[in-house]
Amino acid sequence: MMRRIQEVVEARRATGKRTAGFTLIELIVVVVIIGILSAIAIPAFLSQRQRAYDAATQSDVKNMVTALETYYAGNLAYPEDAGKIVTDGATVSSDVTITVVYKAVKGGMGYTVYGTHGKSDTRFKLDSEAGSKPVKMAKTDTITGPTKDGNAAGEGFTLTESTTAD
Repeated sequence: MMRRIQEVVEARRATGKRTAGFTLIELIVVVVIIGILSAIAIPAFLSQRQRAYDAATQSDVKNMVTALETYYAGNLAYPEDAGKIVTDGATVSSDVTITVVYKAVKGGMGYTVYGTHGKSDTRFKLDSEAGSKPVKMAKTDTITGPTKDGNAAGEGFTLTESTTAD
């Protein structure tokens, strides 16, 4: 065994060629490059998760508005509770809470739909008079919750993933 090692060392000295393997410097350079890439990738990944939570909340808010308007078209009134709209197929994503609050508007009844995600501090709302795109709420804005189930101003319901039809 020792003889074989001596032959390899002598052959290396005679030819100036290296045997297979990496030097310590090469390994350190690779570790530094991996460290730099991970320092760039991890924050980008975390911001992608935040954007995914926000997109799920916005989508659920828009879907709730569609469900409310569909219910209204068939019944000429907005649903009184979450059960009535769940039976029509309204659902929310995991960890998302949707709150619907009815309000009196010129010419009848309107609503504001609020959406929050359990893993995000960003909240969205969509007002029936303001347009069709959910807007980000300021940190100081509060969600005005429904006072009770019903279809009158100041009333409404909350829909979460676990809400089921009665």
